[in-house]
Amino acid sequence: MSATFSVVLRTARRIVAAQFYEQVLRPALIIGGLGMGYAAGIRFAPSSAMALTAIASAIALLGLYLQLSRVLRPAISASPSYDEWRQWIAVSIPMLMLGVVQELMNQVDILLLGQLADARQAALFAASWRLASLVPFALVALAMMSGPVIAAAHDRAATDEMHRASSVVARAGFGFALVGAMILYALGKPLLGLFGPQFVAAHSVLAVLLLGGIVNAFTGVVAYFMLLTGHERQALAIFVGALVVSIALNVVLIPKYGAFGAAIASSSALAAWNLAMWAYVRRTVGIDASAIARPPRTATTASWRSGCCSARNPCADRRHGHRRGGRCW
Repeated sequence: MSATFSVVLRTARRIVAAQFYEQVLRPALIIGGLGMGYAAGIRFAPSSAMALTAIASAIALLGLYLQLSRVLRPAISASPSYDEWRQWIAVSIPMLMLGVVQELMNQVDILLLGQLADARQAALFAASWRLASLVPFALVALAMMSGPVIAAAHDRAATDEMHRASSVVARAGFGFALVGAMILYALGKPLLGLFGPQFVAAHSVLAVLLLGGIVNAFTGVVAYFMLLTGHERQALAIFVGALVVSIALNVVLIPKYGAFGAAIASSSALAAWNLAMWAYVRRTVGIDASAIARPPRTATTASWRSGCCSARNPCADRRHGHRRGGRCW
């Protein structure tokens, strides 16, 4: 429910509020509660820690609800329209499947390590993956903020605005990822040692995963571009292809190389779908969403190639007709 409220707030361009309650307030309440308990000499049992987490989540959810109520108050009196329900379903089903495929991609390496190797290799990979997941942190945060901007700009056919937003996000995210990856690589052994002395052996695994994270950050918010410009089916096809690549590489590499082979498979699949989406977005939407940020192609060419038109950005091909929602057919 908190995630749903946050998404609605983001679409209403309340970016800070959308992230504050779940990403800042809730962890702050948990840390504050634990700190006060520690200062008072209270030792938290697992059940007490879970209760504290539940209370913090409830407070964050209440804050989100109150914020959302204020944002939606002007629209409450208007009667809802369900005229576009077919389009909603047509968009939501691929997005649901896309979420399932993404979750499978996140878990398939560890699952196959458990089947084709042993628990030790799975643990080494899991520890390295947790550290490497910090690399695209800035990109993910910036993507959440830039999503509504990109969607609104695309609706207005404002190619230059989309280009500016994507270039800022990609360059900032890539810069953070590059510096973060170098720090994590340099401090990799001590950080892995926090999981236990035996985890230091996973430093090479971490290095490979960091390379995949750098490629991910370099290509920018290509997945957001595909989803927000009406290419969710193509995004799903690319993710499914990457999942197949990941499974195939894991099956081939894990028996011989263990966690290191799984890291190669994971980074290869991650780089594959990012680069494929980067090329697709450039060809169809006309935007280079990467850190290179080449100038956008002409909006007219991109519009008919992507199948998305608008009153300000008419279809370049007169043979195309129009249906509700601004799409060509």
